[in-house]
Amino acid sequence: MTSPFIRDLLTWAESAPGDIAVATPYESITTAELVVRVSAFADSLRRAGIRVGEIVAVSSDGLNEIVGFLAVNSAGATPVSTPSEGEFTAANADRLVHSGRDWAPERSIDMASLKSSGGPQLVDRAELVPAAAVLTSGTSGQPKLLLLDDDIVDARLVGYVDWWPTAHFVNLFRISAISGLFAMSAAFQSRTTYNSVSIIDRAAAEFCGDGRISRLAGSPHHIQSLIDVARKVGAKLTFDTVTSAGAQQTAPFLAAVQSVCGGEIRSVYGSTEAGGVAIAHESVAGTFRGVIGRGAEFDVAQDGTVRYRAPGLARNYRIGREIVPVAPDGWFYPGDLGHVDESGRIVIERRVDDVVNIAGAKVNPLEFEALAEHVDGIKDAGCAAVTFPDGSSHLVLAVVARDEGAYQAVISAFSELPTNNRPNIVVAVPSIPRNRNGKLQRDELAAKLTAAIRIQPPA
Repeated sequence: MTSPFIRDLLTWAESAPGDIAVATPYESITTAELVVRVSAFADSLRRAGIRVGEIVAVSSDGLNEIVGFLAVNSAGATPVSTPSEGEFTAANADRLVHSGRDWAPERSIDMASLKSSGGPQLVDRAELVPAAAVLTSGTSGQPKLLLLDDDIVDARLVGYVDWWPTAHFVNLFRISAISGLFAMSAAFQSRTTYNSVSIIDRAAAEFCGDGRISRLAGSPHHIQSLIDVARKVGAKLTFDTVTSAGAQQTAPFLAAVQSVCGGEIRSVYGSTEAGGVAIAHESVAGTFRGVIGRGAEFDVAQDGTVRYRAPGLARNYRIGREIVPVAPDGWFYPGDLGHVDESGRIVIERRVDDVVNIAGAKVNPLEFEALAEHVDGIKDAGCAAVTFPDGSSHLVLAVVARDEGAYQAVISAFSELPTNNRPNIVVAVPSIPRNRNGKLQRDELAAKLTAAIRIQPPA
């Protein structure tokens, strides 16, 4: 039994061996070449000790990441792409296949050290071995592996291209994220080139601006980074559609996208556990309002807590060595608050954990973050509750500022607000902690600010 990824690649290669299967800013490879390279590397991995059914992390970049991921799958194991040491540790994988990672542990295999012997061959996976695993924090913040069985992959690919067309398309999510993994899967199934960008740099900006790419997708953070790099290096970006996922769109983000997109700016709502379940064709900063799709059902409690279910909802996590169900009652709880409007669209207002407690008062920091990002020269912003040594709690605004002028400008903007519950401390930081989907990691920001702030709160 081969996984859906390998099955669709083999079918494509058999009918069109000269088609370009994967294109990156640095190299391209045909379907036939990719099959040979993957199967030969899989043979090397088996001889190096990888066993059927193991969870094997892959850490590399560019085409090597894709080849390693597919080869682990072809060797009969379950691959999980982990670009960083922290993600590899959190994945608790049986072993690591890597390329150029100086943090590789003892139970690792360096891709450069492997040599194939004999002809390439594929090994069937055991029937119950998951096709792939994806590291997620879910809604709890606890890292865990989401296991994707073959039928789950196939269910999510049904109608995929209606939301994420694969032709002339770049998805800035890597295959370590669910969106990137399914972008590759859908490209193989629809027999269109998978345009892969693993690092957003000059080469990526030029690749996306060379005229072959007309559709762009990614998190708001990824897309904004690409636009910023393109401006710095003078690469011209022009897209027919831009679709974001993983975080709500802000007004500065929408303004930046409008400068490079002549058509629709869309937003997809969903989760690693269930995939995309709603789409907004008209973006509004700070709120998601979209059409429910892919056979999803939503239910909203009286307090606004959202839950949903959909075809392709994953069944199990692996936490450490324990298998834990994703949705024991059949519903997935994403940790969001919202409602269904009169036209049947789902409206997502905010995440439950976006609300912070300041001295007993519940404060929604999203409006403050949006205000900061409107200030010229503020590249990113995040609010978190910080408890000082004297026991007092304060809402602290952290900003990534272009220069001292931008930092002072954001302080001035907030000084004009009513004092009730607004951030009364603003600090400049080199970066805001976000996950691979661009979501603010508020707890991590709070911990970093708590450790870093050594000043007394204002009287």
